[in-house]
Amino acid sequence: MALVVDNDVNVGSGLTAGISTCTLGSGGGATTMNITKGSIVIALVGCNRTPAQGSFAKVISITGGGLTFVRRKQLQVHHLGGAGGERYSDTEIWWAYASSNQTNVALIATTDLVTDGTTFIAFGVTGFQGTYYQTHPWDDDVSVPAVKNCTIQDPPVSEVPSIIFNANGGILPSPTLSFEFMQYSATSGSTSGGFTQGRIQGNTAGSLSCAVEFAYKYNSRPSHLNPGFTNSIQAWQIIGDSLMENPLVVGGSSGPGINSTASAEKTWLYNKKLMKKYTDLQLKIYKR
Repeated sequence: MALVVDNDVNVGSGLTAGISTCTLGSGGGATTMNITKGSIVIALVGCNRTPAQGSFAKVISITGGGLTFVRRKQLQVHHLGGAGGERYSDTEIWWAYASSNQTNVALIATTDLVTDGTTFIAFGVTGFQGTYYQTHPWDDDVSVPAVKNCTIQDPPVSEVPSIIFNANGGILPSPTLSFEFMQYSATSGSTSGGFTQGRIQGNTAGSLSCAVEFAYKYNSRPSHLNPGFTNSIQAWQIIGDSLMENPLVVGGSSGPGINSTASAEKTWLYNKKLMKKYTDLQLKIYKR
């Protein structure tokens, strides 16, 4: 089984001054989404504030369908100018585990401040192994999430830098679904570098345009993420990250380095309990 992005990708945009929430479909897309049991639901939110508004906004919650969303990464950049215009840009990744099938779910992103424009994409990913991913679906390597951004000018596509993954090096990989999560001021064409475009959603409702996009690639844990664009982009922000098909394959803080079949996971948990009992017994003997 491989990690797969669900076909039901939904978008929301059109948030303008005076409103602090962005609902899927507010920009003309589907107003609700269908969610598959066992999936990880990912939300990509980009919002901008003008120089006159003077500071960053941030997402304070994503609600709907009884899901519990938590923030994975936030990237805030004060873009000083260029073709995209000066702006305070906030790009955020949130995620939730779906324990049941759901249809016609409305998701709402709420920001702490009024924004000039907010754009919202939500989608599900299926195909995970075991159960550990339900609370730890992301690559546990210290190098991710990785970020890149442009603060003052609009570089040509060739100058968009690589994002380095796998700082630990030499770890046996679990297959991953690597992502480029992006926000920029003009809607780009499709990405290059072997990534499949998931969705682009533009938003020109405010005085600043606000586009978000995600692209993905199923592979072994990569050493580098090389974003590429077929068109120029301005005021860009990129977050690179990976979901792990089988998080327990990789050792370290998130797992025991075993194959995460259901039986193997149970065995690891059982052995962990035995080791604790043994340690407690040793302490009792020592105290005597």
